Amino acid sequence: MWRIRILNEVYKVIDCSDIIAFILDSRNPLFTKCDNIEKYLEKNYPTKNIIYILTKSDLVPSISIGLIGFPNVGKSSIINSLRTKNICNVAPIPGETRV
Repeated sequence: MWRIRILNEVYKVIDCSDIIAFILDSRNPLFTKCDNIEKYLEKNYPTKNIIYILTKSDLVPSISIGLIGFPNVGKSSIINSLRTKNICNVAPIPGETRV
């Protein structure tokens, strides 16, 4: 009974959202991923995008996350907001953040 209520809430979120953020535990991302939800999205909402977000990455010693993107799309701003302090310079010219 509770599973039906949870799935109904999941379907409501999927229906109302343009982009789906799938939160995964970095210690075991394949275990915390739901293939049925992915298949449901592919079948019923093929135009919706999925973003996978790994959490608890600080608990996995062998992990590093790279951010890529065109110049001036906001990579440095993302890094600063994730770290909650300014560790990257933000500039209106390409190539300010390299490493």
